[in-house]
Amino acid sequence: MSTFKWLLLLGFKILQCTSEVISDGTFQIHKRMNGHVIHILSNMGAKMCLRHCYRYKDCNAVNYLPQLLKCQLLALTAEDDNLISDTKYMFANMTNVDMNNLYYQSSEYQSLFER
Repeated sequence: MSTFKWLLLLGFKILQCTSEVISDGTFQIHKRMNGHVIHILSNMGAKMCLRHCYRYKDCNAVNYLPQLLKCQLLALTAEDDNLISDTKYMFANMTNVDMNNLYYQSSEYQSLFER
């Protein structure tokens, strides 16, 4: 497979992963938590953002900015009524995340790395 096709398929898979996470109710769309950012990560999809938070000891929630593929790891979480409305963001509380679903990889994605 050519490098261009591989990159194109990988980009599609990142977008697909983002939509899968959004559709299963993990993220609250158009919401974010203000403050308590402990780390900012770039160039990643929504699932990867959640995976990083899961691995980071002090992370309890994330703000995700899909237009820029930017992830904010948050030390604290907020109740729904304490979130700020922001059409650019999505918010996820890690207590609502099913980690088994995050580590699922489709056979199409795995086949990219097989020879």
